[in-house]
Amino acid sequence: MEADVDAWEVSAASLYYCSEGGRSCSTGYDIQQNLYDVIDKAPQLIRPSSCLPEGSQLRDAVKEPQVTSWIPACQAAHDSCSSTASSSQPWLKCEYKSLSTFWEIQRHIRNHGAVISRITVYNDFNVQIGEKVRNRTGEAIPAIRANATAKPLYGHAALIVGYDNDNYTWTMLNSWGTGLNKSQTRNAGITADGLFKISMGLAGVGAPDQTYGVSCSPPPGSPWDPFGVRKFYGGKPRKNVQLIKPSDRVNLSNRCFNYVLTNQDTMSLVVDHFDQEIQAFVATQAELATARRRAGSEPAKDAPWIYQNTTYKLIGSYSEQQLTKMLQTAEEVLHGSTRAPYKASMECSHYDPLGKLTVTTCDATTGAGPCVRLGNGTVNCMLQYALITVPSTLTGPIWNRTVRVCNVTYPSFASAKDSQPRALLTLKLTNHALSSTKGYCNVSRCNRTKARMVRCDKDGFVTSIWGEDLTNSASCFLDGVPSAFPPDINWAPAFPYSVNISSFSPATVDALLTLKNLQAINLYVESGTLPTQLAGLSRLRHLLQLRLGSNKFAGTLPAFTMVGKRSAMQKTLTKLELDNNLLTGTLPAAWSALDRLTTLIVSTNNLQGQVPLQWANFKSISQLVLINNPQLTGCIPVPAQKTAVLEVDNTGTSITGRCPTQRAEVEGRQRAALDLLPVLFSRGTANWTQEVNSALQSRPSLPDFYGNTTKSRPVFRVADPTLPGSTFVEIQFDVVNGAFCITDVDALGLSTDTAVLTKFLPQLPFLRRFRSDGLEDGMPPMPMPLDLATAAPAALTAFELIGNNLTGTLPLQWGQWSTIQKLTINKNKLLSGTLPESWAGMRSLTSLTVAGNPDIIGPLPASYGAATWAATIAELDLSEDGGLGGSTIPSSWANLKVGRLNLDGTDIVGCIPDQLQNAVVSGSSVFDAPACSEGSPELLALLQLKAVFGGSNPGLDTWVDAPLGYTPDPLQGAPPGPAPYHCRNWLGVSCDASNRVSGLDLSSTACSGRQGTPLPLAGALLDVLCKLPWLQTINLASCSLQGQLPEALADLANLRQLNLSSNPALSGPLPALWAAMPHMQLLDVSGCALSGNLPAEFAAWQELQELRAAGNRGLVGQLPGSWGLMQSLQVLDLSNTLLSGQLPAAWFESSASNAAGAALLGRSRRQAAGRNSSMSAASATGAETDSVSSTSLQALSQTIGPEPKELLGLTQLQVLRLAGNRLSGSLPAKVSLLSQLRVLDLSGNAMEGALPLELATLTQLQELQLSGNKLQGSLPDALVRLTQLSMLDLSGNNFTGTLPSLWVSLTQLRSMHLGSNMLSGGVPRLWGRMANAATHSLQLLVLTDNPCMQPAALQESILQSGITQGGRVTVQVSAAYTRQCTAPQP
Repeated sequence: MEADVDAWEVSAASLYYCSEGGRSCSTGYDIQQNLYDVIDKAPQLIRPSSCLPEGSQLRDAVKEPQVTSWIPACQAAHDSCSSTASSSQPWLKCEYKSLSTFWEIQRHIRNHGAVISRITVYNDFNVQIGEKVRNRTGEAIPAIRANATAKPLYGHAALIVGYDNDNYTWTMLNSWGTGLNKSQTRNAGITADGLFKISMGLAGVGAPDQTYGVSCSPPPGSPWDPFGVRKFYGGKPRKNVQLIKPSDRVNLSNRCFNYVLTNQDTMSLVVDHFDQEIQAFVATQAELATARRRAGSEPAKDAPWIYQNTTYKLIGSYSEQQLTKMLQTAEEVLHGSTRAPYKASMECSHYDPLGKLTVTTCDATTGAGPCVRLGNGTVNCMLQYALITVPSTLTGPIWNRTVRVCNVTYPSFASAKDSQPRALLTLKLTNHALSSTKGYCNVSRCNRTKARMVRCDKDGFVTSIWGEDLTNSASCFLDGVPSAFPPDINWAPAFPYSVNISSFSPATVDALLTLKNLQAINLYVESGTLPTQLAGLSRLRHLLQLRLGSNKFAGTLPAFTMVGKRSAMQKTLTKLELDNNLLTGTLPAAWSALDRLTTLIVSTNNLQGQVPLQWANFKSISQLVLINNPQLTGCIPVPAQKTAVLEVDNTGTSITGRCPTQRAEVEGRQRAALDLLPVLFSRGTANWTQEVNSALQSRPSLPDFYGNTTKSRPVFRVADPTLPGSTFVEIQFDVVNGAFCITDVDALGLSTDTAVLTKFLPQLPFLRRFRSDGLEDGMPPMPMPLDLATAAPAALTAFELIGNNLTGTLPLQWGQWSTIQKLTINKNKLLSGTLPESWAGMRSLTSLTVAGNPDIIGPLPASYGAATWAATIAELDLSEDGGLGGSTIPSSWANLKVGRLNLDGTDIVGCIPDQLQNAVVSGSSVFDAPACSEGSPELLALLQLKAVFGGSNPGLDTWVDAPLGYTPDPLQGAPPGPAPYHCRNWLGVSCDASNRVSGLDLSSTACSGRQGTPLPLAGALLDVLCKLPWLQTINLASCSLQGQLPEALADLANLRQLNLSSNPALSGPLPALWAAMPHMQLLDVSGCALSGNLPAEFAAWQELQELRAAGNRGLVGQLPGSWGLMQSLQVLDLSNTLLSGQLPAAWFESSASNAAGAALLGRSRRQAAGRNSSMSAASATGAETDSVSSTSLQALSQTIGPEPKELLGLTQLQVLRLAGNRLSGSLPAKVSLLSQLRVLDLSGNAMEGALPLELATLTQLQELQLSGNKLQGSLPDALVRLTQLSMLDLSGNNFTGTLPSLWVSLTQLRSMHLGSNMLSGGVPRLWGRMANAATHSLQLLVLTDNPCMQPAALQESILQSGITQGGRVTVQVSAAYTRQCTAPQP
């Protein structure tokens, strides 16, 4: 394993218990799925144990049986590391892969650590590893061996942490812990150290499909890999290789090199270090040895190279068929390999009765027969593929100590003459690198025609990559190159004196690091991303100047620092220029550690954030250029130890200038607050008091608390020396408005004086989080700070008081705390009273925890369901508040879109609103309580409805109880939690976003399956419907209903759609009181036997879109003019009734609408008043009344409202069907007002007069049916404007004149009925164009019974026009007429 693996302390518990959905022994564990859930989907869970707060359950996961929910522990771990880890920037970058051979498993263990594998636990496990080895280490007990009689029990996951190839055993670490804790029965562990050994090939350990290796490295730029080279170089020192031939010095395509073995090298070490594929490596050495023998440089007597890769060692008894299948499978896997000889084989050991050993072999060609030919006694068969032999030792003469390694990405050489040319080639400085030996350092090559890009010192080491201006010959140093970089070079011009390279990649950084003596770098790349590995240049021990300006680089600024020690660059760099790029992010605070830096230029980028106050620690800075970074803010700190005048240019930024002098005042006020620490937090011990006072006395000013740290958010911590891990105060600082400010205070194991707290908080205006976790027991009682909400600074968003023995009640005043987001009052046994209703006023609340306070009593505040934070609350924890026992969850809490609700240990009774079921944490004492929908009035009403339609009705077969364990996803838009079963699965039932029954479609369910006599609507059915107050849609079409329409339906105030069509036994009038349903959008009573007049009061339905009452022959009277007020009406179908009179003018003009509305208003109010009076009288006398409520009557009066404003009629009407009535009068010219009309059907009435020309303005009209009226006059040419018209029926009228030729433009017309009129003439010749299917749609033209048309002349005109040509258009005419032409002839 890597030497520094302990520094990571990756928390395996947080990986296991905090993955998506959580894992536990009860949920089981799938290796591959869990690796996917964590590494691919949630890499931020890969966190070091340092993220886990003291006392976290995740630190002692062996106590799993006592943990009801891991969510709080996981959330705490997330909060602790949230500022440093996310899915995009995790603590570690990890990857995983399946390991298919024993070699791969062992190699992974050597290089990365443990391997996770499935193990099948057999029933002899506790026999081989029983109680007798509980206190012994795994290495001290025998390995688990094969037992032919053992039976598998279950699968388990464990870690392979070691191996022994001499005895063929794996060393495994069991996840159950150690055997030293006797208090735990289930999880006490199996051995003293949790380790045990098992024979290779046993119990499925190492099986390819169940064995995975995980490799991790810190992300580039993180504190653990600031240079981004850990993954880059494998996190280890590089071994030097040698060139195979001198020409390889300038041949980058050659990636094979020689390596001379040392006495410490092993096969595994070499292969692992150079990341070689083992088979290819051994094959290469064999080829090399063969070539040497042919050349006579290697004695033939030397042992050949052999590599034997055992993929699986079989211990036990296997049949010949099983072994043959293994050989065939292995051969198929190896078949695609290009290197020979890849051949699967098997080697078995056979012992005869005298103990004599015989080794048998077989392969895929022979089958397993030769291996098992000796019968019983054949054991220890090894499946392998023999490649090439390996010498027994890797040391010896030089020709036997040299191996060849290939595909080395970043080779390292001992000699600069080998490394520097390759580095220059990588940088594309080809002309320099390809020169003769040391040519790139030859000063004689300097001339006036070509600038030199590379400069060397007198020893031949490259010292600069910087374009030189050679117009001055003196700059060529013709007499030799000085050993130090010349100070007189003109550094000011950057571009065009930068050196052009093709890209800036990790390979570029490696090349620069190879040039170990570099003092100056000036590179130009047109664009790209600045690699994090750039920070690796900090390793250059001589670098003075770094210029990467004008490159259009994206990315963030590197820190150029190391963790725990100073980098080389911190001691040398004097100038850093990164201007004119596209860099983002913040200015690194760590740059203040560059001791010799004098010039810093980062102008013209996209940098943001405040200038770090740590820059006050610059020692040598004299020029600071930040211009054209508009999102840079804050102020410029004045270095305390500057050796020269600081020149600053912050033009084009949001920086306010030099940091103000009031910084001392801001910091001083906060420092004064820290003097309250000894009385604010106490423990009652002298050690603690002395430690705090000592810390305060040694730090008289706020800067003394954060010192010269280079961290962006420094932390100060003071702890009790006797209990440093469990008793401390931690204070975190941040830069705010040019000053260091206290932002976080975290106390553990201390008592908090609440009286001092309200004095402490106001002095910290930038405090964001305060947390005090006391000892709970042994703390003195502390009064609840009533005025905390007013004392808290506005910046404070998280406040936690845990285990502080608070007394009193929860303050009502805190309801005005508008900025608090996370509020925690935990484990205060002396608190009493109720949860304040006023806390619903905390506008910003996202987490409320009032847990472990046993004297908090009910009831639960109903106001929380209507709180502003009801839709945003993520967590509500009332666990262990035992006084809440007997309380019920208010129904209003169904509105809480809470992600986590913990009611464990509260003994709350009743039901859980369905919306909250998924939010209640697993293991809660109320988790098994029924959903409110299970016994809700709505569910009972639905069951009653089922009885009304017949309990055995096949149309209601789905109306059954929910199956056990039913937990579906929420309805779309609904709060979290499963929708009730009847909302999801009962056909014909639908629910709204609050899981309330909002729709009943019984037409195709209950009604289709019902048999027997008609069902009265006003009876048991009505009673049930009225018990579902949230109904919005009711479909009872074709349900064999009978009786009159009940007024009581008006009590369903939320009803929007009502379909009672095709119930011929429904009779009586349309109830005027239904107008009290203000949201009605659709009413369909077609096909019934209704009678009486149409209610004028329906004009109150301002949301009504469709009204259908066709086929009710008992409907009489006139069309209500007040319906012109229906501003949303789109479809009106009153066909085949007995309505009479004229079309109301109020439907088409505003003045008439006003008059009708005013009349309606007066009459409706009189009716409502009279109805109320009769209701009151009936109530006083005890007389029976209709079931309608007075609320409905009041609603009707209110719905009618004040006198209507000026309206414009039925402007939204699209379909108007009034056919088959007794309407008379003319078609109004103001029909043009109905501009949205698509269908107009007035056929079968007694309409008179001519067609108004204004009809042509209805350009959306698709269907015009006016047949069977008394219309007269000529056919208007103007109808040519009805370009969308597809059906025209003007038959059965008294139209005269000829057919309009212009109608040829009606290209969408499919049928035209003009029969039974007094039209004359013939078919216009232009109409022949209508036969063209490419341009027209006409299929039928009816001209029958037009006695003014001469039959012969009509037939001739049809032929002349060609309208029937092709047979697509059918023209119907009469051969003879039974009536005379009465129209005047021209």
